[in-house]
Amino acid sequence: MEHPIHAKVAGHAFSQITGIDLALHGLDDTRRPHPNNDGDHDGKIPVFTEYENLPIPHVEKVSQHWQQIHHKFNAGYRYFLGRPIEAIILKQTLIQDSFNLLNIILMYLPSKLKIPVNP
Repeated sequence: MEHPIHAKVAGHAFSQITGIDLALHGLDDTRRPHPNNDGDHDGKIPVFTEYENLPIPHVEKVSQHWQQIHHKFNAGYRYFLGRPIEAIILKQTLIQDSFNLLNIILMYLPSKLKIPVNP
C-alpha cells in the first residue's frame, strides 16, 4: 500500500479480504496524490480501468485497523468480504456481484487444487 503505483489495488485487495470499505471507515487518504502517467514513474503505472475510482488507502490507519481485527482471520484460510471462502459464498457472489467473481474464484480454486497458501 505504500507504493503509489500499487496502493489502490492493495487497498482493494484488503477490502475484498476483510469486507471493510476504506472510504466508509475513514481508512482512505484523501491528501495522497493519485498516481499518474506524466513521467513520475517512468510510465510504468499499470492501467486498471476498474480501479480508477478506488480510494487510496491511508497506510497508517489501515495498519492500525488491521491490528484491531487480525485475530478474526486465521492463517491458512482464504477470506472474502470478511468470511472464509466456501461454495455458498461463490454462489452468492455469482448471483449478486459478478464484478468480484473473478477475485473470489482466484482465491478459492488454489485451495481446491491443493496449492499451498504459503509456498
